[in-house]
Amino acid sequence: MAEMTKYQKDFITNNVDKMSVRQLAKRLKLGMKNIEDFIVENSLIEDETIEIKHKLRRTKTWDHLQDELSPNELEFFEEKYSQYISQFKDDVLVTEETQIFILIKLEIMMHRNSKGKKNASSEISRIINIRDKFIAKFADYADMEPKDRDYVLQLDTQIQAQKTAEAARSGEFIKLEEKHQALLKDLKATRDQRVSRVESSRESFIGIIKKLQSDDEREATGRHMELMKKVSDREKNRLGRAHTFVDGNEDLPILNAETINAE
Repeated sequence: MAEMTKYQKDFITNNVDKMSVRQLAKRLKLGMKNIEDFIVENSLIEDETIEIKHKLRRTKTWDHLQDELSPNELEFFEEKYSQYISQFKDDVLVTEETQIFILIKLEIMMHRNSKGKKNASSEISRIINIRDKFIAKFADYADMEPKDRDYVLQLDTQIQAQKTAEAARSGEFIKLEEKHQALLKDLKATRDQRVSRVESSRESFIGIIKKLQSDDEREATGRHMELMKKVSDREKNRLGRAHTFVDGNEDLPILNAETINAE
């Protein structure tokens, strides 16, 4: 990648709040990624999406993605990744990020599948049109010579092959969609459970009082408090006894009149 000229850098700096990244790229004949990276590295605007993309491109995962995906698919991956991360507010564990990667790849595979189905459908229409025009030249099928019939048979074979491929893609799409939905559900459930635990840890005093209005909750809390009291008393007795060392000497306990009030 060629180094930006001073003019290009100054132009981006002076117009970043007036023009979109796409407009800047078109005007300066630069890649959108180059401009986004320059914006983030120089803190020109606070755009969460651009910053997320910038971080993604600095990972080893990005190197692998460049080998696996086409330029258009890479742009789609970036867009979807930034949307998912923004939705989760940057609170994403490594395992969840891996799930997001797989989720987006499944979406890309579904797009490839749909594109393949579209191409197959167009090819079927094209071959049918060729066959029908050829057959229209003859008043009757019996007027065809053997080579003409072979040609029509070849066209019919091609049509059937495309229809078979189209049906196979339909089945594949359904499987991809099922995997996508299952992973999406799993990702949401995992986060829901984690967020629920976090929210529970932030429970307010009023919330605790409301929970204690339940007989079952009150009983469970009482048992827990009694258990904690017994454990505390046992530990207090242990720490209050004199300690005998291996050589037979004894020392004052950790909790005694000299240490209990020590600062």
